[in-house]
Formats: sequence, C-alpha cells, structure tokens
Amino acid sequence: MHTTPLKKQTAKAIVNIFETGSVLGDYSMVRLIDGDPGHLAFGRSQSTLDYGNLHKLLQQYSDSPGDRLGTALAPFLPRCAVRDYGS
Repeated sequence: MHTTPLKKQTAKAIVNIFETGSVLGDYSMVRLIDGDPGHLAFGRSQSTLDYGNLHKLLQQYSDSPGDRLGTALAPFLPRCAVRDYGS
C-alpha cells in the first residue's frame, strides 16, 4: 500500500478523534484513567507514561531552548523516565 500525504493525514485524524475527541487533536489533553494500560496520557495523540512515549515527548519540549513549557516540565522527566505511577 502506497502512503500518500492524504492517507497519512487521515490516519492522524482518526487517531486524534479516538484519543481526544477532536480531528485536530488536543495538545493540552491529559488523561489519568484507572485500568488504562498507558496509565497517564498527554497531548494531541495521547503519549503514554507506561510505554515510554510520554517521557520522549516531554524530553523534546525540555530540549527546546527557551521553551517555557519545556522548562516547566523538566522536573517531571526523571519520574517519567522510570515510569513512576506515584502521586
């Protein structure tokens, strides 16, 4: 199957709807649901703590020079790296 920009955009939209209820996604969406295998999810496509993608996402924000969000999120990186479920 050949991937085209339209197919890729359509797939992203479907994931966004499933994860956040919006075609464009919701970058500010945070979910913490008991029994959810990802445990804690954040962002447009709901990067999860359990699978390590939340740490990767937060690391990218943190690595952006001068990014206020990255600076604010930096203290949470060590806990995300070890997938700490504590409160």
